[in-house]
Amino acid sequence: MNPLEDVVTISIGGKDRELSYSMGSYRRLKKLFGKSCMSGELNSLDEAVLPEALFEGLSDRSGIADAEALAELIKPRMIPALMGAFVKAFYEQDVPEPDPNAQSSQQTPPA
Repeated sequence: MNPLEDVVTISIGGKDRELSYSMGSYRRLKKLFGKSCMSGELNSLDEAVLPEALFEGLSDRSGIADAEALAELIKPRMIPALMGAFVKAFYEQDVPEPDPNAQSSQQTPPA
């Protein structure tokens, strides 16, 4: 992935929006949470961190006043996709898609 060419897009608030982070983003998030983005301390995304982290990366915030307003737009079913988009945009790496054909590690007992 070339971070200068690829764009991570999320759909939220009724429109597609790009996520983009900078060293300034890293600094603001460190100041907010007291955890370093570069050392991986901010890897624990929860209901407090995810809206703030996403809001910080939105290139178009139209119609979204702040991270609290963004949190109101996030439905629980959206969380896995938004977390994946955040990781891809924030750390500039691809997140593997779950393989729908992969067998579960738990096997059902024979009948």
